Amino acid sequence: MIYLSLGLVWAIIIAGGSTLLKINYFLSFFQGIVAFLIGSFIAYLTTPVIGLYETGFWFFVLTPIVFIGLIAFVFTVENYNEVNEKSSKLILLFTTLSLIFFISFSFITTTPMFHSESYYNLLNVVEESEFNPEKVLLDQTQARFVDQDLSVRSANEILGQIRGMGSRFRIGSMRIQNINDELQWVAPFEHSTFFRWMDDNTSPGYVLVRASDYSESKMVTEDTDINYGNTGFYFSKHLPRHLYDNGYSRTLFNDFTLEINNEGKPYWIASIIKRKVGFSGKVATGIVVVNAKNGAIDEYSIEDAPEWVDRIQPESIVEDLISDWGEYADGWWNSFAVGNGVITATPGSSIVFTENKRSKWYTGMQSKSTTNKESTMGFMMVDSRTGKALFYQRSGITENVAKTAIEGRVQESEYISSNPIPYNINGQITFLSILKDKNGNVQGIGLVAYDNRSKVVFGESFDIALRRYMSVIAEVNGTENMNSSMKTIKIDGIIKRSHLQNIDNRLILNFTLTGDDYHGLFFIVQADENKEAMLTRDNDKVSFETYSLKNESIQSFNFKNNNF
Repeated sequence: MIYLSLGLVWAIIIAGGSTLLKINYFLSFFQGIVAFLIGSFIAYLTTPVIGLYETGFWFFVLTPIVFIGLIAFVFTVENYNEVNEKSSKLILLFTTLSLIFFISFSFITTTPMFHSESYYNLLNVVEESEFNPEKVLLDQTQARFVDQDLSVRSANEILGQIRGMGSRFRIGSMRIQNINDELQWVAPFEHSTFFRWMDDNTSPGYVLVRASDYSESKMVTEDTDINYGNTGFYFSKHLPRHLYDNGYSRTLFNDFTLEINNEGKPYWIASIIKRKVGFSGKVATGIVVVNAKNGAIDEYSIEDAPEWVDRIQPESIVEDLISDWGEYADGWWNSFAVGNGVITATPGSSIVFTENKRSKWYTGMQSKSTTNKESTMGFMMVDSRTGKALFYQRSGITENVAKTAIEGRVQESEYISSNPIPYNINGQITFLSILKDKNGNVQGIGLVAYDNRSKVVFGESFDIALRRYMSVIAEVNGTENMNSSMKTIKIDGIIKRSHLQNIDNRLILNFTLTGDDYHGLFFIVQADENKEAMLTRDNDKVSFETYSLKNESIQSFNFKNNNF
């Protein structure tokens, strides 16, 4: 067993050192037995990954060496007559050299001073000058109106509704996942205490909270027992230890995430991590999929991973890779002393889902040397499965600025904005966030344009916020504020129904068109200073342009009434 083998390492070091120090053989043997037991126990608790470049393994081995070195130091200083002075100094020298070797070895093999190019090349980035929101970002019809905090709150409400559940279990870490083309927050039920685990042994399942509707949450407990987990599970049922015991003592894992397959069965996903630059340079190379019920383990490469798995690339590792790519494009010295062309990521990253329902890590990018920390030179999107990175060079505002702008829109109410998520709203890259009061209750939705913080609105509902936002960004004649990389769609039609509406002192023409091609579509155009729009009535023939017909509410521009 691996723990006994590691405990034996401690026993050999301690017993061997004691023997060299001329401590009597019986006491040396006894110390070796104690070291064996303590070492095995510590190995069981910490499960150190065995490897030349694993810091935990080095600390595990160096601990008994330092311990015996300290004893030798005390014996040398106190000048015990019964101790062999030469052996004592030899052990002290060996301990010192061991520590110096570890520090030197880790520095030489890991420091960016010598390996900046290797760090830079860890992330393969494709730089894109053009960005079409419609082909990348989800549109507003698939927006998330439930953030992580709200999902936890909703799950706890369900947990509290069932007698006895709240005292026995707690909600685990909430993670968002695409389950059968629907975004859901997922979390396992975890045992609340060690004694609850001893009593129940099995968790009944997991909870789902729909990302678009706070009220749509449910417990899933039918044939979904969870016997293995990362927190709230102990001994052989503790997931990292379960993997360690089953042939993965030399494998580094990260980001233990519960994901649900297409049949609703829970599985634990753990990313397999390799160090590419000494003790650092971590990259994900694959995953293990662990059946949460019976503990069966399957290993996959990135290419062969099941389609229902969303996350292979851990957030912390992606952030490090992006940071290294931006820092060391022109070497370590430029990053350290000069700073030309150094790019840094804006604080934090968000998981976003693209138009094809793939999950990606999103973060803004800005020049390190700039004094304006509120703007970005573009943004990075890293596929959470493959690790493929796309850098879009499109200037805009940071996530923090978006958050501040939205909160400033309702500063008198002191609402708090959630972390803004970018969406495609009628061809505009738009940050959307949920606004809550101090008690955590949702009060409305905030929208702000990625390229202009002054284009910010608040609405008590998303529909109200959307109408106000489209009113703000609409142009009567032309496409000044629209996305130039997207092709326009020209439409000629007959008005079926129309209605002029005043929104925040702006006249908006809402209308529908006849014909099956436009059934269920709702068009909006700003009518201020556009007499043709203001005077449009039912059955009038009109022509206009738009970017997409995928949304239920569609912004229009270059509007003309052909009856005039």
